Amino acid sequence: EMGASESQAAVAALEVPVAEPAPPLLTDTAGKGERSSQLLPKEAVAAVARRMPAGQRERWRLLFNSNENGRSFSSFQSHVLGQGPTVVVVRDTQGHSFGGYACESWTLGPKFNGGYSCFLFRLTPELQLFGTSGYSTNFMYINDGKKEVPNGVGFGGQVGYFGFFINDGLDTGEASGQCATFDGGVYDQHTRFDIDTVEVWATREPDVDPWARDEEGEGDGSSVLARKKVDKEFMSMASNRTFHSDNI
Repeated sequence: EMGASESQAAVAALEVPVAEPAPPLLTDTAGKGERSSQLLPKEAVAAVARRMPAGQRERWRLLFNSNENGRSFSSFQSHVLGQGPTVVVVRDTQGHSFGGYACESWTLGPKFNGGYSCFLFRLTPELQLFGTSGYSTNFMYINDGKKEVPNGVGFGGQVGYFGFFINDGLDTGEASGQCATFDGGVYDQHTRFDIDTVEVWATREPDVDPWARDEEGEGDGSSVLARKKVDKEFMSMASNRTFHSDNI
């Protein structure tokens, strides 16, 4: 009969270490040549990718870098709009780096869009990721050419209290220490910042929709509303959380 110590040794012998998944391959705008991020170290790329749907963890394509493409908001839009889910990364002139994951294509207009799988992250002083809170459906915002509302790109919160917002000159921005949309902020308190660099990465090609079919190959409805419903159900199961925005 096997003793306790022998049983433990036998179990240990059967255990196989699970390797951390490799970070996504980062490619140039054409999707052919390999390149690195100027703002995200490999360990940060891997951590951010692990939070995304499985089909977005293997290959990211550079869409925009302000050091290479300039600070024209028209250029930003031409590179970023309609390109599927993206990661937007910002470094301010004090060396603080942060960003957000946009779970669907950016669509120009004065209204928020996006879904519950969006999230924010910060790299300094340590890497932290902030999921959605359930209190607000204001996930993604991009607008241009309007006098009544802000022109620029942002995540979360509301006008004047964004999770973070980059103005249309891509040179300054502001962030709330906490906004209603996400569980944490990219700064500890409300901050106005000057921008050093902005990068945007596509995490999959826009003509591939991971929500279009379920595991059995049947369509589950790939509209924005359907994706938000799936997002809510997933987040609710994962966190046992009530989504307060359902009652607003």
